[in-house]
Amino acid sequence: MKRIRKSIPGLLAQKGPGGVTDWTNLMNYKQIVHVGTGAYPAFYYQDTIDIAGVTTLQEKALMPANIELHQSPIYIIAGDLAPGDANYPLNYGVEWVFLTTVPFDVDAWASGGSMQGLILRTPSFLGYSRPANISQLSASDCLYGRIRYLQNDINTSARVSPVVSEEFFGSLGPTMADELYVTRIVGWWGTAPQGATLDQLWAPDIEFNIDAYLGDMSELSQIMELRRSYLTQQTIA
Repeated sequence: MKRIRKSIPGLLAQKGPGGVTDWTNLMNYKQIVHVGTGAYPAFYYQDTIDIAGVTTLQEKALMPANIELHQSPIYIIAGDLAPGDANYPLNYGVEWVFLTTVPFDVDAWASGGSMQGLILRTPSFLGYSRPANISQLSASDCLYGRIRYLQNDINTSARVSPVVSEEFFGSLGPTMADELYVTRIVGWWGTAPQGATLDQLWAPDIEFNIDAYLGDMSELSQIMELRRSYLTQQTIA
């Protein structure tokens, strides 16, 4: 059994006095920007895990057996409460983390609509896909996926946002890809700070732990896997 570890830096972004694009991004995340989205920002980070020595030099397939994420539970999705109602925080966040065998075009997936529509989507074949040209992943392209819903709570200090719910998607399967692709997206929705010039988004560091072993695929399976990976990259990349 082989263990592969990959770290993803956390998100720390601070809003200035300007409009929706006036965010100071301190951790090399890219901002998703849409026209007419008000104060709703989203940021994403992408990286690769090099496994070419396994699939190319050793001519073996990587066969994941288990994938886990390790991280702090602390998120901060700051912002205002509902006017006149101290018990009803309006702001919430959504986080997507996934590991794929092909590149994923975040900007294409997030395009074609308002940021509000993004919360209805998963980056899978059966995900929210209106209009039809939104970039999607097939089930076999995604080895591991997780989506979390974060909701501000009046009882937590400093607007720390508890994880209210989470769901997993993806399918473990053998791959002959040269590298794996990691994507993390953090979005914020709600009411813009009223009379304030600063707001913050915090998301913790993440470490992927991938337990896998090396195996052989039949020649036909190898050909079909490489062909599928090539065609999918031409479509998504």
